[in-house]
Amino acid sequence: MRRVGAACVAGLVLPFVLVVGASADGVDDLPAISERELAESVRALDLGVSDITPSISDVERTEGATAGTVVLDSDILFGFDQRTLSRAAADKVEDILQDAPDGAQVSVTGYTDDIGTDAYNTTLSSDRAAAVGTVITAARPELTVTTKGRGSADPVEPNRKGGEDNPEGRAQNRRVEISYD
Repeated sequence: MRRVGAACVAGLVLPFVLVVGASADGVDDLPAISERELAESVRALDLGVSDITPSISDVERTEGATAGTVVLDSDILFGFDQRTLSRAAADKVEDILQDAPDGAQVSVTGYTDDIGTDAYNTTLSSDRAAAVGTVITAARPELTVTTKGRGSADPVEPNRKGGEDNPEGRAQNRRVEISYD
């Protein structure tokens, strides 16, 4: 954390202090400000800094003897309005499919929340599913991968509750599901 210097804050506050009592015609006619007034107008700012370390984790995982479904939070895999996976996200996708049997059929389905047009959301979710599918095919070429985008269809949580926006629900609806059998 840092303390902002008095000169910096004074530079921001001083013009406001001078204008309050000013009835002069020009800058040269303004009353002089005392050291005390200047000192009282300066406040130390304490700016908090948070370290945000992204993590990649499964939201939900269900498995059978030879089948599995993994639901990944799209906000973790992709940046806002992005269609390219980060290296960490690609590594996670590769790791998830280590258990898939050779020759398995893998389905990748992308979803969005309902902000934006249906056409845009369908394209975005399709592009994101395709990006995940590309990573899977590169890591496990013996798997048969199909991808599709569903846009805002099939929400797992409401995008709105009681007529109000529901950010937590929207976040859960932005997802990529990977299934294999």
